[in-house]
Amino acid sequence: MRAKAANNNIASSFWFFNRNAANGDQFEIDVYEHFPYAPWNDNKKSKSNIHHFVWTQATGNVDQIPNYSQGYTLANNGVNTGWHTYGVLRQNGAIRFYVDGVQSRVIWKSAVNPAHWPGDQDMPVILDILVYDWQAGDNEPRQAKSFYYVDYFRVWR
Repeated sequence: MRAKAANNNIASSFWFFNRNAANGDQFEIDVYEHFPYAPWNDNKKSKSNIHHFVWTQATGNVDQIPNYSQGYTLANNGVNTGWHTYGVLRQNGAIRFYVDGVQSRVIWKSAVNPAHWPGDQDMPVILDILVYDWQAGDNEPRQAKSFYYVDYFRVWR
């Protein structure tokens, strides 16, 4: 995928998501997330993550793989000032992430509890921009319009 992130306090993302309707479990692979308003971000970073959320009435969504996200600093003055290519290769034993043709991260299946591994789940692809419900005050978008540009998107199976 080749994209240019929204240039304001709104999340631009390329991800996979699967929710089990029977028990509420949610598996997620975030190939690219850009949170320009996050304290760790200087508008030059995107994140790649994996998640397995378990939902209960008492606790809401609880990530079974906490703190497994990683920021990646992009060249060309950052993620929302230039075009970048993002990719993912899902293999039997690993999930490989790419930015601008360079491998930026590998998550090995052997490093994650097998019950929480999202790599074996069938998931649709999602490209979106959104404002999260926890985003308020200084984190709220300041512009009436936001644009997340996608030049192309390709899938091989």
